Amino acid sequence: LDITFVVEQDGFIKYASSGARRILELDPEELTGQFVQEIFPDWGSIFLLRTANGLQDEQTLDIVTVPGRRGLIYLEFALSDMLHDEAIRGFVLVARDVTSRIESERRLRYQSRLLNSIRECVI
Repeated sequence: LDITFVVEQDGFIKYASSGARRILELDPEELTGQFVQEIFPDWGSIFLLRTANGLQDEQTLDIVTVPGRRGLIYLEFALSDMLHDEAIRGFVLVARDVTSRIESERRLRYQSRLLNSIRECVI
């Protein structure tokens, strides 16, 4: 699942897609007008630094964690500069929910360590 945001150059959210309700359990309309750092405290200042001088190309950014009702939610951000597009006039931020992927990777690492431990004991 993805959430699409349009964020103004000053860091205020201009638009949030319905994915915000499914992923963050937040009403997209309530997100409009909020400062991006209020929603993503650990990442908001990074957004402002990366967008201050404009972006060269789309950037896939760090994975960010946000609290959710069922635990941490892992989001991977892709950011595009659409300031010059008349219809958008902002930065398009796509937040992809990668929680399942992260949790699967952790389980696989644990299982690998466990199997290696068993193998070392048997040999």
